[in-house]
Amino acid sequence: MDNDGLLDVLAVGPASPGWAPRAEYVTGRFWRNRGRFQFQEATETAGLSALNWLYRDWCRFFDAPLPRARPLARIDPGDRRPYFADAVFGDFDNDGWVDFVVLDRSETQNPPSRATLFMNRGDGTFEPELTTFRGLDGSGICGEAADLSNDGLLDLIFAADPDNSGLALSMDRYESKVYWNTGLHGARKNHWLRVRFSGVKDAELIGARVLVYAAGRADQPNAKPLAMRTVHPSHSYKSGGALEVHFGLGSHCEVDITVIPLDGKAVRYSRVEVDRLIDANLRNRRITEVLPSAK
Repeated sequence: MDNDGLLDVLAVGPASPGWAPRAEYVTGRFWRNRGRFQFQEATETAGLSALNWLYRDWCRFFDAPLPRARPLARIDPGDRRPYFADAVFGDFDNDGWVDFVVLDRSETQNPPSRATLFMNRGDGTFEPELTTFRGLDGSGICGEAADLSNDGLLDLIFAADPDNSGLALSMDRYESKVYWNTGLHGARKNHWLRVRFSGVKDAELIGARVLVYAAGRADQPNAKPLAMRTVHPSHSYKSGGALEVHFGLGSHCEVDITVIPLDGKAVRYSRVEVDRLIDANLRNRRITEVLPSAK
């Protein structure tokens, strides 16, 4: 989350006494990786305290009516929390910093469940965005981020499965949805790179770390990466995708790439041009353009 080359940890889930007893009723926690397998709880300092808001807090944030209280209800619906089922990660504005979307799978629809986009401020801290900014007016049980149109912008897919989450109150809850990234808010001005891999078996590729550096910096001692991704097929709850990685690169027009498989034998590519989908062959160490940008 803070581009130090170390994977941080975000956990989301249900926080309802009716679902399961808990030592504490929270819907999200964040831990920052300090290195040497040491983690520090940082939910509030990372700007993620909103993950534990009640529905009444979210209604105020979205300027929406407060949920209706039902007679004899065990709990006021405003005092409930969302049932966050999934977190989908990606650099949605290509500024070089990972953002994420959380999905509320609740089927009570009082208030309506909705996905929330948390944008990275550019320093590893976050802020939730209003619907007028993000355009995400739905939710689902899980999701996936992928560049569906090869324009360098990550789009979103929300999968519907209401029968696994409660009682669907309308037929549109059975509709999975695709949200196109329009590239507003500066995203189209930023550079990007998609990398897929060849020359090795998939089993050798899974778990590899891929780091990008400013051009000419990868071989320098103590060089700080611009960003890091890991290669894996299962990206989150009930979702998966291609064995490739996507980087937002901000103003960088060329980058160095270092791929570190689980065997630790690093493969480096120097001065790689951006704004395209490339294939990185880990055996012959060559870069091949697969598709140019569709911008």
